[in-house]
Amino acid sequence: MSHSGQAAVIPSAVRYELAEVLSIRQTEGRCLITNDTEPKPNTVQMVPTDTEVKRRRASRIEYALGIPYGSFYFVSTSNLFFLSPNMHKAFNSGGWVLLPATEDLQAMNRHFDAAQQRKYDEAKPTESHFTDYKEVFKGRHEFTYRLLPQAWFDRNFQIHRRNDEHDGSTEAGYSAPAAEYTSYDVRLKAGVARFPELRSHVNPFMVLIRTGETLDKARLEYRVEYVPLDMRADVDLVEKLYKPFKVEDLAKQWAKASRRAADVA
Repeated sequence: MSHSGQAAVIPSAVRYELAEVLSIRQTEGRCLITNDTEPKPNTVQMVPTDTEVKRRRASRIEYALGIPYGSFYFVSTSNLFFLSPNMHKAFNSGGWVLLPATEDLQAMNRHFDAAQQRKYDEAKPTESHFTDYKEVFKGRHEFTYRLLPQAWFDRNFQIHRRNDEHDGSTEAGYSAPAAEYTSYDVRLKAGVARFPELRSHVNPFMVLIRTGETLDKARLEYRVEYVPLDMRADVDLVEKLYKPFKVEDLAKQWAKASRRAADVA
């Protein structure tokens, strides 16, 4: 997010510039999933804004991420990426989620396990029980993810992905090669090509929040038997790692103490 020191916060007053700002950061406005620019991709928040409980929810996120109260911004370039309109709609409805790489999930697991060994200091109520999440992947600017379908498992649905890889060139005269597409069956049936790994600047902790939230809401709906065998352990780990973001009491006390300290200052 913006507190990483590298992302730009996008004020609502200049929201119309959002796509232009984000396009500077990744692949000239290509959809993360389909690798295409037609139709024009939408800018999407990995961690969505919930206006009704925005501040309370942000406090839980800040507490679990180990960052100062009031420093989490839902609208910043590091929480945004591009999706084609149809993929965007399916993403918002919980049709699919991203699954971080196994080694990144394990790194986050070590981070949260270390926090469990740390005693809460009542003398410092404005300090989170957790340490700053940015230290976990410090220096990294690109991460790999796997696409994990949810609501599409029982549907005859395919994703068409453009094959060419854009080299980031913005020089005059650049033109993309003729479009060629490969179809991927999202049901991941035996003998069907697996969807390729995806690359994004979005931090794995942001993906953890969104994926954990989606899995938590869909617990009674999605079927574990449809999750590929080599992903099941990682899906279970995501559900474990998401638990700190559901903590209400400690985050509420921490937020209250932080507001009080700010008023005194």
